[in-house]
Amino acid sequence: MLSWWDYGNWIVYISKRPAISNNFQTGVEDSAYFFMSESEQEAKAIMDKLKVKYVITDTPMLNEKFGAIAHFAGKDSKDYFKQVNRTSVIGKEKLLNTEIFKLHDQNGANLGNLRLVHESNVFNVGHNKGDVVKIFEYVPGAKITGTSSPHKLVNVTLYLKSNTGRKFKYENKAMADMNGSFEITVPYSTEEIDSGINAISAYKLSAGKNITEPAIYIKESDVLNGNRIKI
Repeated sequence: MLSWWDYGNWIVYISKRPAISNNFQTGVEDSAYFFMSESEQEAKAIMDKLKVKYVITDTPMLNEKFGAIAHFAGKDSKDYFKQVNRTSVIGKEKLLNTEIFKLHDQNGANLGNLRLVHESNVFNVGHNKGDVVKIFEYVPGAKITGTSSPHKLVNVTLYLKSNTGRKFKYENKAMADMNGSFEITVPYSTEEIDSGINAISAYKLSAGKNITEPAIYIKESDVLNGNRIKI
């Protein structure tokens, strides 16, 4: 389980699974490097090295704890947030590329191997009704392949409903190569599964104004085995 260090002992006690970083601050740099990563390949390398299966995020990690996470990763939080006035800050474009932002704020959008499997109800977490905990599962992901016009940006979208009833959109994209070939890895199946996070649509693939028909359906076995789905 990968999360921030001050949740480590709690994770071990409740889940009976080992935590990458814990309250003795062992492994804290690995967690920090992961959450501050701006490259999916770099984030995957960290998870593979540490044999991570689940990633846990919460709202404070993206807000008041972000400075500490940046510090342990050798980063300056001022590069990610801009001070608006004495009490308010806004995120810079650099923040949008971090793994913690893509996961917690964007539900894993534009990531091919991490899928949301559980989220807390905002009314049941701590003293702050805005705090949310999210749990993501690391999976091989199904690989959607096909051809388009050369150097065309290809997008895939899927609509889902979480265990709290919240609806959200997953999307990912890839650039077709000089021959028009593309590959997009997606972490969700369109089958109903037990996690509580289920698709409410099929995948739609688009390149410019062109949208694939029929819709694309992905089996859970395709996601877990890293199968290729040719379009």
